[in-house]
Amino acid sequence: MAKTIDIPSGFVLVMDRAYVDFHWLHILDCRRITFVIRLKENKVKDKTNNIIKDQIIVLTGINTATNYPKQLRLVVVYEPDK
Repeated sequence: MAKTIDIPSGFVLVMDRAYVDFHWLHILDCRRITFVIRLKENKVKDKTNNIIKDQIIVLTGINTATNYPKQLRLVVVYEPDK
């Protein structure tokens, strides 16, 4: 459904992890639309600091690297209530 909506440049989309379609995310990025998505895996290493990881990453899978060839920012946050 989200893919059918005309989203203006400059918007920030916060989406559930079901929207991990790297080709579509690349199209959004090219249109200057920012997106935030939770990862499918939830790993917590350090419960004393809310920001566990903040990295620039590149997708390496055959399909994912083709569908999203640019860098992404990966931020892992610990939420004590969850």
